[in-house]
Amino acid sequence: MALAQGVNICDYTPPRNEMFAISLSGDYRYFNDRYLDDRTNVSVGHLAVQGVSWLAEPEWGYRLEGTARLELGQAIRFDISVASSAELRRYLDENLFLFGGLTSTGVPGQPDLAVTLLGGAGWGRFRDVTPMAKALKVSEALQQEKIIAQPLSQDQLNQIAQIIGRRAELGLAAVLEEIEKALGTTLGVRGVLVLQSVLSDESRRFCGFDVTASAGYEVLDPTGTNSAVVQIAANIARALDADSGFLANALWQADLPFTGYARLTASATYNRVLSPTAALTALYNFSGLQSPSEMTQLHAITVNFTVRVSAAFNVLVRAETSWGTGFEEPSWGLSLGFQYTLY
Repeated sequence: MALAQGVNICDYTPPRNEMFAISLSGDYRYFNDRYLDDRTNVSVGHLAVQGVSWLAEPEWGYRLEGTARLELGQAIRFDISVASSAELRRYLDENLFLFGGLTSTGVPGQPDLAVTLLGGAGWGRFRDVTPMAKALKVSEALQQEKIIAQPLSQDQLNQIAQIIGRRAELGLAAVLEEIEKALGTTLGVRGVLVLQSVLSDESRRFCGFDVTASAGYEVLDPTGTNSAVVQIAANIARALDADSGFLANALWQADLPFTGYARLTASATYNRVLSPTAALTALYNFSGLQSPSEMTQLHAITVNFTVRVSAAFNVLVRAETSWGTGFEEPSWGLSLGFQYTLY
């Protein structure tokens, strides 16, 4: 349970479950390969544009995601890759839903384009509990500045969270004014600066889970072997407290008719805000391919240290390592990058 000041963040229900973000990111990466003779070591730069739009209402929900990635190699060659997914959900009750969607990888118009259509059913729901996490941080920050003498009450936290959850509708100035009214005190310059610092933090917290089963068809397949597919997926997210969160997901997929080949991917992410300007993220990824005779595996661990330079601009330092089937030695990499929030 995520408890802070006696509050379980995951009990919070926001006025609206919605997210829309577009960001530009880039990095320069040194990669040491899996071979003892270092035959494919590389230093390479990347630029990427990422976008996500998500909405979850009582009866309907949708999710759109997309990434366009440009790689600049040592030979001054540009390689571009695109990945996207879309999903529409129709909730039959609080947790049961039907859905349809698609996933795609590759560049439209190029021979590597792959598109899969899917439809199925699932159970579960996610909530954006960021407003409550920020309300708790407001309470803590105002106490540290001695603007309030004790933690905010449950009713005050709920009221402030609801106000923060309407920021897109009200605007920053109106949110600050409404919070001041809810507190029943004059914040002054210090208090306003504290609130602006908390509200400008772009990190988000989610709670919930879902499990889905679906079937579909590979409409476009670069190998030319278009086939039906079946997949089972599970996702879970928890806000452990106002400053940390956990996310995990797993996906099993196989072609139909089943021939003994299957794919399994899984990941787990932990994020911790270390200070108003620094955060740490640890990520573990697993991917496996099952064939009638063997299973190949790949494991990877990535650690990101993020420094917030401004409300929209972050600098990232990343360390990574991976190991698996066929590796002569673990691979590793270091990169320095940035992320700029466009919207």
